[in-house]
Amino acid sequence: MNSETKMLLLEVTAPVGVKREGELFVASCPALDVHAQGTSEGNAMENLKETMTLFLEACLEMHTLDKVLKDAGLHVAARASEKLVGPTLSVALTLTA
Repeated sequence: MNSETKMLLLEVTAPVGVKREGELFVASCPALDVHAQGTSEGNAMENLKETMTLFLEACLEMHTLDKVLKDAGLHVAARASEKLVGPTLSVALTLTA
C-alpha cells in the first residue's frame, strides 16, 4: 500500500448574480444552474460558494465534471486573455486520493 497522498487543486470561476426576493437574497450561478439563498447578500454568496463546491465535488465523483464544465462554457484554468464579464465567484476544490 502506497502511503503517498496525491492532491488535486481545482479552481473554477463562474459568473454569478444576486437578487432580493422578499426578505431573502438569492444568489445564482446560471452557467451551472446552481442557486442558494441567505438573509443578506454576503450570506447568500457564501451559501452559493458552498453549494457550488458540493455540486462540483459530486460531478467529479460521478466522472461528469469535464462535461458539466464544457457544457457550461467554463474552463478549469482560463487563459489570461479570457475575462468573464460581470460578477464572478471562484470555487477551489482540494481533493485527496
